[in-house]
Amino acid sequence: LPNMERPMNKKLRRLCPASLSLALVALGGLWAFTALAGDLTVDNLNVYQNAGVYGNLTVIKGPADAPLLHYSFDSQPASGVVVDESFHGNTGTVYGAGVIWTNECRAGTNAFYFDNTEQGNYIDVDYGSSLQLTGPYTLSAWIKPEVPGEAGAPGIIGKASEGSSEYGLMWASGGALAFISSGSDMWSYMWTTNVVAPVGAWRHVVGGLGGSGANQAKLYVDGELVLQGTMRLPLAGSNPLYVGRWRDQYYFKGCIDDPRIYDRALTATEVQQLHSGTLNYSSPTGAVFRVDDTEVTISRLNQQGDINMGTF
Repeated sequence: LPNMERPMNKKLRRLCPASLSLALVALGGLWAFTALAGDLTVDNLNVYQNAGVYGNLTVIKGPADAPLLHYSFDSQPASGVVVDESFHGNTGTVYGAGVIWTNECRAGTNAFYFDNTEQGNYIDVDYGSSLQLTGPYTLSAWIKPEVPGEAGAPGIIGKASEGSSEYGLMWASGGALAFISSGSDMWSYMWTTNVVAPVGAWRHVVGGLGGSGANQAKLYVDGELVLQGTMRLPLAGSNPLYVGRWRDQYYFKGCIDDPRIYDRALTATEVQQLHSGTLNYSSPTGAVFRVDDTEVTISRLNQQGDINMGTF
């Protein structure tokens, strides 16, 4: 990019080549960068509110049908960082030597194996405000569970800490599933009483809240409805968000692939498409503004804090 050697809050080091377009993707008030063409090299880039930007910058709006979080796990993490493919920038950090990238997968070309014979192996999501859910939502993932080292309900996807919970999808020893959503300082949950996700078998699990009624909750396994009822919508909180862990002591043992979080309740047809691998989301389109070889001041850039770009 031309003139990009000029400092931007003294954080920008380099961008190349000169023909590259850099996009700033906006979804639900959250902003993130993506490369539209060419190769992108970034060293310690931090952009803050009212930052001056130089060069050829295109701002585009992300697709409305994209999830808030999507880890395909198809690419090996660089330096333990898992890139969010939903355009929201909710990157993950791998914790523990027992989180192993493997080609034993279901939804794509690779997955993660969580060897929680002993606790401490999980992915910590560096989430933005978009994942502080208060309305309808859907959690989904492919799982191949094993018997965990500790009793309880290991987390598949969960936003909770000890004594405080917001939402989560858990597996219970024996093959049951639990779906939790906490609102008004009270828990609400659904728990299957039969074996729907047995040890050693790949299953696609989905928990959705909302849909035709704000409190209508549904659990799906392999595209089929297995349980429904009512639950409370969550209250936004600051609890950590994990893949492969629930609260402080319930760690998942086995494989997890393609975890996703949507800010809406997927329909039964969409759940079936997600199970079959045919539910895709569109690429970001629609330039909002473009500046060539001049300086522009961005005054509305991720109002909740810094941008986490992940690793390119």
